[in-house]
Amino acid sequence: MSRSPVQIRPRAPRFILVSDVRCPLLCHGVSVHLAVPAYFGPWEQTHWAELLACRPELVVINPDTGPGATVHSGYQSLVRQMRRSGTIVLGYVPTWWGQRPIASCRRDGDRYVSMYGTSGVFFDEVTVELAALSNLRTLGTGYGHVGFNPGRVIPQEFRWALPAAVWVTFEGTARRYLERSTERDGISHPTDCHLVHSVPRSLRLRVERALQRFQPGFSYVTADRMPNPWDVFDPGNRAPP
Repeated sequence: MSRSPVQIRPRAPRFILVSDVRCPLLCHGVSVHLAVPAYFGPWEQTHWAELLACRPELVVINPDTGPGATVHSGYQSLVRQMRRSGTIVLGYVPTWWGQRPIASCRRDGDRYVSMYGTSGVFFDEVTVELAALSNLRTLGTGYGHVGFNPGRVIPQEFRWALPAAVWVTFEGTARRYLERSTERDGISHPTDCHLVHSVPRSLRLRVERALQRFQPGFSYVTADRMPNPWDVFDPGNRAPP
């Protein structure tokens, strides 16, 4: 999910997960579970009300491109509420494409758990060259739930090493998503997450049909655009009544 946060007061970044009784994306017969990169502050009450009503299985929070220097009580309250309803809540941690020290990333991850009571950690901007596999295994160990965002298709070795992790294997615009092909990019894995932004109404149906074709386990679709396409909740992700 792109790289900026919500700051206290506002700023933006990147991300997903879910169960069959929750809020599936409407994809014409295919159940794609909803995961939300919620990069908007607790004061955005309308967005949070719509998100909470949808009961996604996984939400990523991002107070300040990480947990921030001090605790924000609004996030604490939202995390408690979401976890009580069964939602998995992850805290956003950037890895700077492998350039950030592992100890620093782990420290941020541990602070999310201790400060906000998150279910685990979402590591953004990860590299999936085979040389990075050991580092990702170290990053993901010890958390109840973990997500990684390379934004691209990953080698199978990463799935074998981290079988419980959720992987964002696509993050980009509607037009880029519609240029994908099953022949080149393959059918997705149940732990894959596709995040599609900049989706005009005229392309939404085609994007939903593409999701049906690729079959990721998790997904989020929004009309919102760069520089921060995750700074609102798109109510088009609501399940039918």
